[in-house]
Amino acid sequence: MNANVISYVVSALFLGSNWYATRICLQGYKPMTAAALRFTLASLVFVVVLLMGMVKSKPTKSEFRWLALSGVLNAVQYTLFYFALQSISGGLAAVIYGTVQLFVALVSIIARTEKIKPIQIAGGLISAAGLAFIYWDRLNLSDSQAKGVVLMLAAVLVSAVSTVIIKVKGRGVSPILTTAIFLGMSAILIGIGAGIKEGSAFHFPESYKPTLALAYLGFIGSAAGFGVYFAMMKRVTVMTASSIAFVLPIVALTIDWIANEPLRMTGNAYFGVALTLAGVVLPFAYNLRAARAQPPPVKA
Repeated sequence: MNANVISYVVSALFLGSNWYATRICLQGYKPMTAAALRFTLASLVFVVVLLMGMVKSKPTKSEFRWLALSGVLNAVQYTLFYFALQSISGGLAAVIYGTVQLFVALVSIIARTEKIKPIQIAGGLISAAGLAFIYWDRLNLSDSQAKGVVLMLAAVLVSAVSTVIIKVKGRGVSPILTTAIFLGMSAILIGIGAGIKEGSAFHFPESYKPTLALAYLGFIGSAAGFGVYFAMMKRVTVMTASSIAFVLPIVALTIDWIANEPLRMTGNAYFGVALTLAGVVLPFAYNLRAARAQPPPVKA
């Protein structure tokens, strides 16, 4: 099997399972403490790799600053993620996060690194309708679930800015260094926030499940998941890398179904999910068809 295919499947499984694992972790840990411990564990993996001398190149000062900024934004987005996952299911959170590529396109347009296309506008409007439907459905159930949807949308916007920075400013940096800086900065900032806000209330949970989920998130979901994904991003086309945005929600929803997630969605919410994913898939399918329609390059 092709190495890129293996990387794609592995990153989809690891990253797609993070949502449910986070829900389990939050049953025993405060949100910011859980995120801080997760990224600290993940960062330690890359500290060991760097100390072993497996990476010879170094980022420039400019590249380091930009990647550090992406880590700062990641700290913000994951703080929002963790608070959102206290009130909504992992599958629903993954669906909302699946719109990140639409936000990436919007940020790229604002930053003038990409021109807007009508198909992107159409996809954005369809997804916006789906998200509105999801919000309305959750609001009818409880204010806390509606708040979770809003927190996830804010997190997606922050994530989009972080993604554009990595794609544009960090393309020349090795995947290991990119991930190390990205996760390390997140661990430091969230750790400071957790110490200030939740430090006095810290205690290890009585059940082993939240701690087991935390270990999984640190070593598998973050260190391995982000590492494989960033490496894959540098070897495959933009369209292939972007397609994972609608694969992850499917993985997350499947895991929720298998695990019998208590915060299950209603039929109305699933309709909103279908609209949201349709808006994400539409621009991707259009671009894929356009790429296939192009004539092959003429050999000299």
